[in-house]
Amino acid sequence: MKGGKVDLPIVSIEGKAYDRGYRYGRQAREGVKANVDIYLELIRCFSGIDRDEIIEEARGIIPAIEGYDPDIMEEIRGISEGAGLGIEEIVALNARYELMFLRRACTSFAVTPDATSSGHTLVGQNWDWSPSLRDTCVVLKIRQDGGRPSILCFTEAGIIGGKIGLNSAGIALCINGLLSDRDGGRTKTPFFVVCRGILDSKSLSEAIESATRAEMSRSANCVIAHAGGEAIDLEVAPHDFGWIYPENGILVHSNHFESRLGVKDIGKRRWPDTLVRYGRIRGLLRKRVGSVDVETLKQALRDHFNWPHSICHHIDERANESKQSMTVASIIMDLNDRRMHVVYPGPPCMSEYEAVSLGA
Repeated sequence: MKGGKVDLPIVSIEGKAYDRGYRYGRQAREGVKANVDIYLELIRCFSGIDRDEIIEEARGIIPAIEGYDPDIMEEIRGISEGAGLGIEEIVALNARYELMFLRRACTSFAVTPDATSSGHTLVGQNWDWSPSLRDTCVVLKIRQDGGRPSILCFTEAGIIGGKIGLNSAGIALCINGLLSDRDGGRTKTPFFVVCRGILDSKSLSEAIESATRAEMSRSANCVIAHAGGEAIDLEVAPHDFGWIYPENGILVHSNHFESRLGVKDIGKRRWPDTLVRYGRIRGLLRKRVGSVDVETLKQALRDHFNWPHSICHHIDERANESKQSMTVASIIMDLNDRRMHVVYPGPPCMSEYEAVSLGA
């Protein structure tokens, strides 16, 4: 392994929704501005719409975010003012999942106490995405007013604190991109807003409700687990969702549908390596049932079978630069210890994991 420890960019925020957002935008201003520029250009390349059209689309998304959770919208307002950017630019950043076509992205897992050596619940993933994001992401610590849980998460600077993370109530979330024949139409509640709703939840059933009550325009996958030892996978498509439970304490996912949801799965044809990564990580973890620990998971996330489109994903030099992807970050979470082990920037085979605790 080359490389070594790299100090993680950690942003800590607290207070009421607007104040949290303002502190976030101010502390991560350069990263937020860079991500707005990166994603507006990627959206233009992938979807063929220019900046003015993107801003107009974003303006129409604001009522859906307010309807899902007004506090999330207030936090987004704070981010925009703290970063010195227009609110529509931050909304567009938080709706980038809907506004651009996906590339292959992510291999995730949850391992429940029956399969771990410590009796803890372990959750994590490799986040495979554009190499341009190697310098613009943050580990975000959020302390909230109003009785909502504190959150520790990894995200692109400017995207509302959610996506890959855990909270003080013992809930954790990992995500995967999906494509189905139901996707499309005008953007409704952005998926990353839904992710924040999941990490604002205090129980597993509340997290499931947060994942499924929104009106979404794109399919997406959520691996949700609780420190008490339960986990569930939700494959959410417009108008419906499917679910999967762990088998022998192991739950894995990549970028194709596994439940009997009844949608046409477009992703498995676009990214055939999703089938390889799914089978590979499931096999690696099943061999270690009863003895899975953080080191086991590090080894699995560094696996190079089917390189470069492996679990540890490397740039395919044959691909057009705008379509290249790699494992930008690798995350393993111990829900009982409320601790996250992170490699950023990736890939994980090139660096050591750094531990960050929610309470520290």
